[in-house]
Amino acid sequence: MFDKKHEHSKDDYSEPFRVVILEDCRLSEDYGPNGNLTGQRGTCLGEYIMPEDPKGPDLSKKATQEQQAASIEALLDGDESDEIELANPLILSDSGDYIWGLHCYFSREEDLKDVPEGLWSKIPERVRELLRGHLN
Repeated sequence: MFDKKHEHSKDDYSEPFRVVILEDCRLSEDYGPNGNLTGQRGTCLGEYIMPEDPKGPDLSKKATQEQQAASIEALLDGDESDEIELANPLILSDSGDYIWGLHCYFSREEDLKDVPEGLWSKIPERVRELLRGHLN
């Protein structure tokens, strides 16, 4: 999906962009040094290959377009093979913790500019409601 202000797609992870972490979905034992990142801002660095231990990202493993496409196809097909290297958005919070896109709800800062900050916390629940209605 393209917007008028940017020449790149909203799904384009080739360049870093600013985000708000709307909800940190990790278990408390999986938090980094700064704890729950809900409500924090950060930078989506792009899509990287998720390691088996997602706490320690390898910043040398930026996903290629082919790996990104293969990850999406595998997820859509329900392929849980260990041979698939999962490409996923990697976010560096302003507090210095990393979080994978798979472990949170996040949005581009620019997409939230007209949404009052007090409503941000309601977005993940609304998404879950929409998904439940779509999947049932």
